[in-house]
Amino acid sequence: MAAGASQGFAAKWLDAHPELGIALRFIDPRERDARLALDCIGREIELAATHIRETDVAARKLDWWLDELSAARARHPLTQVDGLAEALAPVPASCWRDTVAAALAVREQSPAATLDDLLFAPRRLHGALADVARRAFGDDAIEAVADARALASAFRDALAPAAAVAGGRLPLPLDALARHRLTRGDLAATGASRDAAVREHLAALALRMARLDGHRLPVLEAASLHAERWRCRRASRQRAPSMQGLERMPLGTAWAAWRASRTRRLRAAIP
Repeated sequence: MAAGASQGFAAKWLDAHPELGIALRFIDPRERDARLALDCIGREIELAATHIRETDVAARKLDWWLDELSAARARHPLTQVDGLAEALAPVPASCWRDTVAAALAVREQSPAATLDDLLFAPRRLHGALADVARRAFGDDAIEAVADARALASAFRDALAPAAAVAGGRLPLPLDALARHRLTRGDLAATGASRDAAVREHLAALALRMARLDGHRLPVLEAASLHAERWRCRRASRQRAPSMQGLERMPLGTAWAAWRASRTRRLRAAIP
């Protein structure tokens, strides 16, 4: 990746997700920097939708990204990464409009009644980003990517329920709160009932992650799914679920990335 500010953005996400650094080794060097830059852009868009408290500030940030990407302005360090503009050339402005609209929908999502409802808006956002990657790099398996990324987002949100509530989001579905006799306010305070509800929710997320077919995923997503599934499973067994002790990359992630890379090469070789 180009030196300078773009490395700072990449480092932020590589520190939080060390599996991505391993997965990059299994990506064609000619695409490596551009793929990482696009992945970071997607994460920045999701972050703007979910972690900026002021609605007008979040909307302006997302509008800025829409202008940056749909008009190919290359003012941001990530959009200036070598090879990205060429890769994104086939992506129409409508795809970026769909992506930003999906990001706003994540922000505006009402409290979800069930786990399926909770995953609906994030899945729409990650499906839009997967469509961009399909046009840019020829990736397919859009549905599987959307599922994997939505589950990973829900996992991270559930580990910090107080922060999610403070940001206006409900990280657990209402049926889970009802089973544990909790209210939204209860999620903002530590307690045995809250921890039990979070553990149950994480176990459900881990089960869904386990049912996904990682072989069909692109390399970065395959590595991420493997690592996040491991973290989610372990967190579901903690007395008070948190990211503590889960920062490292689990064994087997490199194998998952290699398999995804091999599958991509084999499919590309089929006439």
